[in-house]
Amino acid sequence: MAIVIALVSLGVLFAIPGPQGPPGAVPSGINSTLSSLQQQVLALQRQVDALQGGSVSSGSTVMLTVVPDYGGAGYDAFVPTSATNGTVPASGSSGPGPVDNNITVKAGVPVTFVITNIDTAVLENFTGATGVNLVLYNDTDSGMVAQSYGPSQALNDVPVSHTFTVDSLHINVPIPPDTVVAFTYTFSAPGVYLFYCQTPCGPGMSLAGYMQGYVVVS
Repeated sequence: MAIVIALVSLGVLFAIPGPQGPPGAVPSGINSTLSSLQQQVLALQRQVDALQGGSVSSGSTVMLTVVPDYGGAGYDAFVPTSATNGTVPASGSSGPGPVDNNITVKAGVPVTFVITNIDTAVLENFTGATGVNLVLYNDTDSGMVAQSYGPSQALNDVPVSHTFTVDSLHINVPIPPDTVVAFTYTFSAPGVYLFYCQTPCGPGMSLAGYMQGYVVVS
């Protein structure tokens, strides 16, 4: 059952800043802002997991930020939040991105993904099921509102700038602009799983270290 939680008591938590400065630049001081926001979202996501019958205490957490023009115009990227700062190095299109965005987790352990998108572009509308219990956290003037969707529940014409897609696991998570998305998934078997963005978002969409990486499950 989908769970919709209106978190009006929190007030206005955060307005995610759009890109500033030259291509490849990240707004100064964004690390601490993202960290604060994602910690709050993580706490809320654990409440959602508990309501949906998931594990609250034994899992691990992956925090990613979608950064536009990372390393050059058009080279958007999934970046570990800990590596998101105001001095992003440029990188050529022939090699991996400036920062390793591969993810290492354990099999059989719930993993909560918190993905913050600071890209403001709308590139297409998303229609389809996500394959996971997904929560979209949207900031509004009256507070943070969480919209929850079940694995097989269809989303229709949701404006997005990116997706987090793992074809082999039937995971297809839409990532609207200026939004935090969170979901929890348990990888049942060891292996290496490709994740990527299927939205046409520029030359970085098919490059390792940009909008493509691997989940390594041991």
